[in-house]
Amino acid sequence: ALLGYSTRPPKGGAEEWLIVQELLAGQSLDKQLYVNKWEPTERAVRKIAQDVARGMHYLHAETHFQMPIIHRDLKSPNLLLVAEPPPPGGERTLRVKIADFGLSTEKAMDEEATETMLMTGCGSILWMAPEILLGERYNELVDVFSYSMCLVELVDRNLPWHNCARPHEVAVQVTRGKRPVGQLEHAEKGMKDLIQLCWREASQRPSFSQVLERLE
Repeated sequence: ALLGYSTRPPKGGAEEWLIVQELLAGQSLDKQLYVNKWEPTERAVRKIAQDVARGMHYLHAETHFQMPIIHRDLKSPNLLLVAEPPPPGGERTLRVKIADFGLSTEKAMDEEATETMLMTGCGSILWMAPEILLGERYNELVDVFSYSMCLVELVDRNLPWHNCARPHEVAVQVTRGKRPVGQLEHAEKGMKDLIQLCWREASQRPSFSQVLERLE
């Protein structure tokens, strides 16, 4: 469920990277929701939630990499559909991949980061975890918070905090412990519970392996 990877050239070859990417006809999730006005069914929401959780679990698992990879910019523009959304009843063919690793980093790098680097922050405010907004030390669980905001988009078909006039107002609300609860009005109970679990304070958030257990 990841899009984009790179390989080093053979020994003795030119010192450059080869970037390989897959063309996905379904475009980004935000375009499908806000431009094409796609209305995903509950089954489609759950399928996308599973695809993203699987991809993020792969990034965060130490068994796959020397250190867990923190995406740091998980949001609907970076979730790409392999094909156009299927009609209701065809959700089994729905596939979503995670893209844009420009802000990604190894967990160890963030743990050793200077206070200045942490204060800079990474990602987009509408999806950003409170510990990043506050300039605190963080770990891979910031991606779980961002994931909850992506799920908010799926169940409400609006951007997170769409009622806030300015981004700085979102930052104030999030750092004060507020969450866009009103946007969960149309979510089925299981998905609503998952979203509320994922947007808790960092120490109370589940890992993506735990998210997958709830979804599957």
